[in-house]
Amino acid sequence: MFRNRTLRPQLEAQITNAIIKGLQEDGSLRIESEPDADVVLDGDIIRYERNTLRFLRNDSRVPREFEIAITVRVEAKDRRTGDIVLKSTEVTGKSDVFIGADQQSAEFQALPLVADDIARKVVGLLVENW
Repeated sequence: MFRNRTLRPQLEAQITNAIIKGLQEDGSLRIESEPDADVVLDGDIIRYERNTLRFLRNDSRVPREFEIAITVRVEAKDRRTGDIVLKSTEVTGKSDVFIGADQQSAEFQALPLVADDIARKVVGLLVENW
């Protein structure tokens, strides 16, 4: 499970699950429990950002569209030897969010998209280095 170092709660499960799903879909590497694994992936969620992309036309103080960006730091080590397979790397996933009824609901709906973006990038790094 990734560790959440941000003030935004509940990110760790979504990101961890997205990476596991991404590895399963790719099929190049197999998921195992830590005692049975050759390589152990370790990760921290280090940043959660919300950047305004667009405001309402009639009120430039009210945001209409945001970009949600989550940055994780990942590292993979050979469990037996301790050798680094993937050096500590920062990966950022992003998604745009249109504000509808409320901002919180819009962000909540965007989180799986951001998690999937992170997962694609992390799986790519792991498969390349393996």
